[in-house]
Amino acid sequence: MFLLPEIYLEPITNGYLSNNKINLLNSFGSCDESASIDINFLYFLFIGSREKYKNFNFLINTLNEMKNNNLMLVCFGGKKFTENEINKNSINTEIKQVFGDDTLLKELLKNALCVINPSKYEGFSLPNLEAMATGCPLICSDIDVFNEICRSSAMYFDLNDRVTLIDCINKLLNDEDYKNQLVKKGLARANMFMWDDCSNETINIYNKFK
Repeated sequence: MFLLPEIYLEPITNGYLSNNKINLLNSFGSCDESASIDINFLYFLFIGSREKYKNFNFLINTLNEMKNNNLMLVCFGGKKFTENEINKNSINTEIKQVFGDDTLLKELLKNALCVINPSKYEGFSLPNLEAMATGCPLICSDIDVFNEICRSSAMYFDLNDRVTLIDCINKLLNDEDYKNQLVKKGLARANMFMWDDCSNETINIYNKFK
């Protein structure tokens, strides 16, 4: 029989930097302050890595199925696309990849139709918070962690059904009142995840063990 020490557990609310700078922990992009982009279409924004669990193929297959030539997918950061990837994925959807700094990402978030996060699983998701905090509508996969973080401040789609993602996109395109309400909810929800609160909660726990 082993005697194990008592384990102390206390949840801490995660947070993001809200001083008009976005914390790009998931972008993997270069930091180029002169970076800029010329986009003349409505665009969806995908942020960060395209590792398998990020479910990027589900997203691109869905957008290609929509066959809307007036919409573009902008991918911020992540591993650079190969020419083969671009040719393979850009069937009915134009894809543009962008690398840049916090300022560029913030501008992309402000002007995007929405952020789409199709991950199969996450421990958290700073891009979701960044979207809500910037007033960008958010569409994400219907997984537990996203529901816990975003609640009613995001739209959710079934990972096994591309039609549900198409329905979310069409709702944003065709219902301006709903879109505005979603933005308001997102701004309010993001205020519950402030970095100062996260750091203070962490310090308070350490102080208990002095």
